[in-house]
Amino acid sequence: MKIILKIAAIGCFATGLALSVSHAQVLDDSTKNVYSSRTTFWFSEADIKALSDSLHVLDTLLYGLENFDAVDVSNHTLVDLGNNGTATRSLYYLFPSTIGATLGINAYDPYFIPSSEIKYFDTKSPWIKIKTVVGGSGRSVVDVGYSRNINPRWNLGVDFKLLTSDKQIGSSSSRGDRNVNSTTWDLYTSYKSKNEKYQLLFNVDRIKHQVLETGGIDVSEDASTAELFQYLDSPIKLTGVKAYDYKINFHLFQKYKITDELQIYYLLDKGRHDNSFEDPTPTNNASAYPNILITSDSTADLIQMRALLNEAGVLGKIGGLSYNFYLKQRYVTYNDRFSSPFGRQSESYGGAKINVRLFDVWDTDAKVEYLQGGLFDIEGRTTLPFLNLWLRSMRYKPGYQQLYYFGNHYSWVNDFEPQRADRLGGELNVKLGPVTLKPGLNLTRVANYVYFGADSLPHQSQSAAGQLLFNPSAAAELTIGKSFHLNPQVIYTAVTGADSEIWRMPEWLINTRFYYEGVWFNDYLPVQLGVDLNWKSTYYGHAYNPVIQQFYIQNSFAIDSYLTADVFLNFKVGNARYFAKMTHANQPGTADGYFISPYYPGQRRVFDLGVTWYFFD
Repeated sequence: MKIILKIAAIGCFATGLALSVSHAQVLDDSTKNVYSSRTTFWFSEADIKALSDSLHVLDTLLYGLENFDAVDVSNHTLVDLGNNGTATRSLYYLFPSTIGATLGINAYDPYFIPSSEIKYFDTKSPWIKIKTVVGGSGRSVVDVGYSRNINPRWNLGVDFKLLTSDKQIGSSSSRGDRNVNSTTWDLYTSYKSKNEKYQLLFNVDRIKHQVLETGGIDVSEDASTAELFQYLDSPIKLTGVKAYDYKINFHLFQKYKITDELQIYYLLDKGRHDNSFEDPTPTNNASAYPNILITSDSTADLIQMRALLNEAGVLGKIGGLSYNFYLKQRYVTYNDRFSSPFGRQSESYGGAKINVRLFDVWDTDAKVEYLQGGLFDIEGRTTLPFLNLWLRSMRYKPGYQQLYYFGNHYSWVNDFEPQRADRLGGELNVKLGPVTLKPGLNLTRVANYVYFGADSLPHQSQSAAGQLLFNPSAAAELTIGKSFHLNPQVIYTAVTGADSEIWRMPEWLINTRFYYEGVWFNDYLPVQLGVDLNWKSTYYGHAYNPVIQQFYIQNSFAIDSYLTADVFLNFKVGNARYFAKMTHANQPGTADGYFISPYYPGQRRVFDLGVTWYFFD
């Protein structure tokens, strides 16, 4: 009943907000509001760099609406610590975002949208998005966006997101004992001159992500099932400690068109990334720490990175060929509370991007970027109606934290070599009547890989040949009759080569979505009703160390194979899309479940509700 009242209150709030900011509506001859998702579009900086005139439409689909946490959105290729907003890790190898310096901590990356990926809008009327999720066990998301054109060439917008989650294990109260408290906001604007030769994009993007760490459940290795799945009553390894991840970024992009064939641009990006771990009474958690290096009074570890990027380039379009040549200079600093071990470092890049598009059926992209010191990023992709092919080769710096760290409980200094990764992959797209088959393959070779070992310290693989990651996959889309749909996906993993034991992935990952889709009540109510299934084979997943906020190799806790089933109902009324979801509907009992990371139980059975509502006036 409380949940129903909350949803009703949210609906009243959204309606009141919409009315408070509304203005005179533009009506057509039939007195209907002409503003809708068909008059509101968005684009990105990547579209501008690619000289694409296409605008993207708003997402009004029901498919996947029920997925709101990072694990579900990733189609279970991510794992977390059993709660929305906690630290995450990809099951599979991911190329880094840059070949240059990074802080080296990316556990909270899924909760932050990089400035270069912010959406800019072209609206014919003020547009408001209100997304609210009221999840079971004290999990909630509020995501609000507002955008409007000041005139046809100038748009302003703002987004705000609040993510909160109560503890799922070891809570000191039944409600309100926060595990995660995260606030994200961005402010953006886009402008185009009257003659459309000059274009400007600007945004400020910030996240403050706070996690009250538990360290996982505190049980013996031979604990019984009843001891493993006590959830709120579980004893935990850490009490009273907090981790913070803070990012803020200022991003400016300007472009001037001399001719269609020759255009120039300039990009300025200034960012800050802070990460900290605090324990006001480390003696209370002494068993979780290997050392006390500074003081036993309190732990207040902090590492910071600052980056300033200047990029200038030329781009143009000649027939079906688009090009982009650029130079960029990046200045980075890294420091902790006591020192700045590397000083201010300068990185000089040069790069080129080429796109060839022919007859709207063949699309090929190529990219080469070089950083002084022998680092590079080479990427290519070809798209045909029935086939996608891709390759990538990268040699890149280890993260700063992997090279140097000094805190109250850990300390190291390393001189690691640059890491290397090469990937070749492809996917077929074959339609056979009501079935679409998508078999695929990724072959990835990784050398000089930096990882955290069982001692929670960074190590580098010494294998010159590296390891080969073999990932064949298969996906399908099957329509049964007119209303039933089946979407299975299978990913297989095999790793060969010296040091192959540093890679910990399930041999099999299987996702299946089965759902009914139709329109009820005289074509008024679009509906999806179905189930999402996920299964992974048994593997020794990475454990998590909250002090350094890194996942590390462990050999004592097996993540057993387990099938989860989420039952959902999605439907649409006007400009509002709703979902109701029973997460982990197949949980055997209240004292049973599964583990998503060592010592962190996966989400127990809960009921989640959500609404995404668009307003166009």
